Amino acid sequence: MSRHAIPAFALFAVAFSACGGASTQSTTTTTTTAATTPSTAGGATQPSTANNRCAAMGATGGISIEGQLGTIRQSEVSATLNPALQRLQGCYTQRIEEHPYLAGGVQFKIRIGTDGSVRWVLPIQSSIGDRSTERCMSEILQSLRFPEPCGGETETTWGPTFEGGEDARPAVAWEPSRVQTQVNRRRAQLSQCLASASGASAEVTLYVGQGGRVVTAGAAVSTQDAATAIECLVTEVSAWRGLPDPGSYPAKTTFRVP
Repeated sequence: MSRHAIPAFALFAVAFSACGGASTQSTTTTTTTAATTPSTAGGATQPSTANNRCAAMGATGGISIEGQLGTIRQSEVSATLNPALQRLQGCYTQRIEEHPYLAGGVQFKIRIGTDGSVRWVLPIQSSIGDRSTERCMSEILQSLRFPEPCGGETETTWGPTFEGGEDARPAVAWEPSRVQTQVNRRRAQLSQCLASASGASAEVTLYVGQGGRVVTAGAAVSTQDAATAIECLVTEVSAWRGLPDPGSYPAKTTFRVP
């Protein structure tokens, strides 16, 4: 990697704050209890290391709560994510050789199964504007294995922010109005991407290069049932031509659908 493409890499998460600088952080969500089903073998609840760990957390071990998300320690999330940070950063650094102006943040929602495997990963916010980076990171996160959550499956929200290379010039910031004519023209096609996910929304970030063509684009969606819409949206937007010409250096903007 050239000296002009040394990225700044920081981590963030939502709804969790701590004293000091930026760090790897996460959140878990718990809903109202519905019904309980003891985990049994031979008619008796079996003690386990996981149960002891959950008891130490003040959670009920060995109990599956239907309709309720479980919990997992913040330290356990960090201990799983930290060893993968170099690989995750690599998803970005391999792209800024081609697009040195790439910068922004992404937040992933990660669904962790009862066995600690990752059931799905979803970008719910992203301002990077590069699907290749977003997809690469999603695949790495999907391959991770966390400690077993206590009380059922759980979710955590986590993500990095990228500040560009040391000498990188940021893309020209455009208001969404600069591409609104094209968005309105292609509104039906954009909405069709979300047709299978009622009530879902998406945000699309794109870079526009010389001649008004889209250089690269990325997207995030609000719900997991809209996950398939991401590729559809990026494919649609990546084909756009005839946008305003930013001149010699790419411009960047974000719009929402619907």
